[in-house]
Amino acid sequence: EALANPEMTASMFDPQNIQAMIQIEQAVQQLQGSGLGNVMGLGNPGASPLSGAGGADAASGLAQLLAGGMGGMAGMGGVPPVADPEASYAAQLQQLQDMGFSDRPANIRALQATGGNVHAAVERLLSGM
Repeated sequence: EALANPEMTASMFDPQNIQAMIQIEQAVQQLQGSGLGNVMGLGNPGASPLSGAGGADAASGLAQLLAGGMGGMAGMGGVPPVADPEASYAAQLQQLQDMGFSDRPANIRALQATGGNVHAAVERLLSGM
C-alpha cells in the first residue's frame, strides 16, 4: 500500500505535487466539459481520473483530500474528530510503533491532530507538540 511508505506519503502531500494534481484535475475537467475528453478517451464528463469512476463529486474528492480528509494539509484545521481513533488509526498506530514511537496516547493525539497523516504525526511527535 502506497500510504504505508513514509516517503511516498510525504511525496503525495508535498505542496508542489498537490498543486500539480490540482492542475491536472482542472485540465482533465476542462477537456471533459468541452466534449473533447470523450474523444481522447478520458471517460465520462463528470468522472475524474483522480477519483476513479467518480461522478458529480469528482472535484470534491480532491478538495476533501486537500482539506484534511486523508491528512493532507495537516495542521491547517478542519480535521473532523474520529469516533474511535484507536480503531480508525490502527494501521497508522502500527507504523508509528514500528518507527519506535511507543507512547500510544501521544501517537493517537498526533494522528488525531493530523487527520491520520503519519508523516505529519511524526513531525508533531518529534517537535513535542
